[in-house]
Amino acid sequence: MTGLSSPAGGFAYNYAASASALIQSLGLPNAAVITYDYDSLARLTNTSLADYWGHVLDGYGYGLDPLGQRTNLSRYRRDGLSISRSNSCASLKSG
Repeated sequence: MTGLSSPAGGFAYNYAASASALIQSLGLPNAAVITYDYDSLARLTNTSLADYWGHVLDGYGYGLDPLGQRTNLSRYRRDGLSISRSNSCASLKSG
């Protein structure tokens, strides 16, 4: 599937040039874009939400162990606040 129409507007799915079924980006009706990054084993490592002008509003990074299990989660926001969670411990950073 490369697109979907709804009452909210159109959604556009973009895939890698290879035969992979991994979504590289999802275009939203308001022209914002969600981008997905994967490691060499096709495991999701990052997502980001950018607005119409390409400014990143929000993003997540996923830390993985050698078995592919998520070990931590980091959230990055446009206001400079980042939140990290690892093994049920949370930390906040501003900057």
